Amino acid sequence: MNTDSMNAIPPAQKEKPAVTLPEKLLLLGALAIGIALDRLIAAGFPDELVKVAYSAFWLVYLAVYSALNWARMSMRWQAWLIGGAAVALCVWMFFFDQEELSALNLPAIPALLMLHAQLGVHSAYDDKDWPIAWAWILGWFAQPFSAIGKFFRACGSLVGHKQTKNAHLRRVLLGLLLAVPLLLVALPLLTSADSVFRFYAEHLFSSFEIGPFVGHLITVFVVSLLFYSFLWNSRWKPDSVKVMPIEMRWDAVIVGVALGILAAVYALFAVVQFAYLFGSAGLPAGLSYSEYARSGFFQLLIVAGFNLTLFGLCLSFAPQSRAMKGVLAALLAMTGVMLGSSMARLLLYIGAYGLTFLRVFSMWFLFVITVVLVLCVVRLFYARLRLLRVTIGLFAVTYVLLCYADVDRLIRNYNSTHDYEVLPEDASLSLNPHSAFAPSVERASLLRCRTAL
Repeated sequence: MNTDSMNAIPPAQKEKPAVTLPEKLLLLGALAIGIALDRLIAAGFPDELVKVAYSAFWLVYLAVYSALNWARMSMRWQAWLIGGAAVALCVWMFFFDQEELSALNLPAIPALLMLHAQLGVHSAYDDKDWPIAWAWILGWFAQPFSAIGKFFRACGSLVGHKQTKNAHLRRVLLGLLLAVPLLLVALPLLTSADSVFRFYAEHLFSSFEIGPFVGHLITVFVVSLLFYSFLWNSRWKPDSVKVMPIEMRWDAVIVGVALGILAAVYALFAVVQFAYLFGSAGLPAGLSYSEYARSGFFQLLIVAGFNLTLFGLCLSFAPQSRAMKGVLAALLAMTGVMLGSSMARLLLYIGAYGLTFLRVFSMWFLFVITVVLVLCVVRLFYARLRLLRVTIGLFAVTYVLLCYADVDRLIRNYNSTHDYEVLPEDASLSLNPHSAFAPSVERASLLRCRTAL
C-alpha cells in the first residue's frame, strides 16, 4: 500500500459563504411583515376597518421590498407603474367605500404587488414577454418556499461560532429565546397538574391567555419565514425565474389547421350575429331581446379573452410564417366581431334596464379588451411591441381610474336622467319603456305592467 496516500491530508472543505449584513437585516423586515399581518389582518378588526388594515399590511410589505431592492427597482419604469397602481388602490381603500370595488381590490392589490416584485428586479424580461406569467406563478408557489433554509441560516448567524467577546452574550440570548417555546409547552401542563400552582399562575397572568398568544407567535413565525424566502429570492436569486423549464415550440401545420377550423366556426357565428343582432331578422319564438342580450354577453367576453390568449401563445411559441400571420389575422377579425356583438348586447341591455355596477364594470372591461385587440393587430406587424406588459399596464391604469371615478354617483345620475327606477339587478320592471334600444313589444308590455301597478 502506498504510504503517501495514507499520509495525504484530505483537502479542506469548501467554506460556506458568510451571511451578509443585508441578509441579517432582512430578518427584521420579514419580522415586521409577520407582525403586521398578525396585528392588521389576523387581529379581527371591525368590518368597517378591515379593508383599511388590509391595505396597511400591503403598504408595510411594499416598504420592506422597496428598501431591499431600491437600487434596481428605482431604475425600472415597469416597477413604478405597477407599484404606483397598487399604492393607488391601497389609498382608495383608506378613503372610499364602494362594496363591489372593495371586494375586487382584495385580490387585485396582492396580484399587482406580485407582478411588481417580478418586474422590479429581473432584467430577463426586457426582450421577452412570456416569462412574466411564469415568474408570477413561481412567485406564489415556489419563491416563498425555495429559500426557507436561508432564513434559518441567517438566524444561526446571529449566534456566531467564533470565540469573540460577544459570543457568550449571544449564546445567552439564544438560550432565552429557546426557553420561550419550552415554557409554552410546560406551563399549561404544570397548571393542570397542581391546583395551587394554577391558582398563583392565574392571578399572576390574569390578563394573559396562553392559547391566543401561541397562535400569534405561530402566525408571526410562519409569515416571517415565507416572506423572508420570497424576499431573499427577489434580492439574491433573480435568475431562478429567468426561463421556463421546458422550451416549447409548436408545429406550424398543426397550429394553422386548428386555428383555421376555429376561425371558420367563428365566421359562422358572425353570420348569425349580423342576422339577428345587427340585422332585421326576428328572434326565434319565445326569446325576448332582453334575454338574448343578457344570455350571451359574458360568454362572448370569455371567448374573446380565450382568443387573445391563444394569439399571444402563438406569437411566442409558433413559427411566424406568412400563412400563420394570415390565420392569426382571421382570428383577430372574428374576435372583433364578438366584441362588437358584446357591445351591442350591453348597450341593448343598458338602454332597456339602466346602469348597475356590473354593467359599468362590463363596459370598462369591454373597452380595455377592445384596446388590447387593436394592440394585437399592431403586434402582428410590429414585433418589437411588448404586448403583455402593455396590456397589464393598460388594465392596471384604467382599473385605478375606474375606482376613483365614483361609480355609484355615475349610476345614480344616469338612471335619474333617463328615468330608470332603482330596482334590483334582475327586476324586469326597471325597463325604461322609452328606451330606443328596447323592442316595441317589450316597451308596451312593460308600460302596461307599470300602469297596472
